[in-house]
Amino acid sequence: MKELIFGLILLMFGLSAHAESTSIDAAAVAAADFLALVDERQYAKSYSTASTVLREEVSQEDWVTHVSSLRDPLGQVNERTINSSEFHESLPEAPPGEYVIITYDSSYENNKFAAEVVAVAKGSDGAWRVVGYYFG
Repeated sequence: MKELIFGLILLMFGLSAHAESTSIDAAAVAAADFLALVDERQYAKSYSTASTVLREEVSQEDWVTHVSSLRDPLGQVNERTINSSEFHESLPEAPPGEYVIITYDSSYENNKFAAEVVAVAKGSDGAWRVVGYYFG
């Protein structure tokens, strides 16, 4: 009996880990698509692909102004690699849901060592969309 219970616990943990891994993979694709738009300086389009949570907090005009002021001075992106990705079922000051926080090590034409953080949330339609973009 103990073996059966232990086996069920391992199975449940394995399924949970698989679902989490699948979520991280899907969120990473959404983040990469978003960053491609930002890299191409298509800031308004990046805004339109973001989650409603982000769009309810920030106007498109403010988004374009803010992101362009951060990104334009950097020049072209030379390299970007994922440093970490973490799945969360909640975040401070955010509605309940599924989130993935992805941290990138990035190198730009005018800044060789930069960090970018993209927060991605799973929408009610099952699609992953960016809820936050932070640069440091």
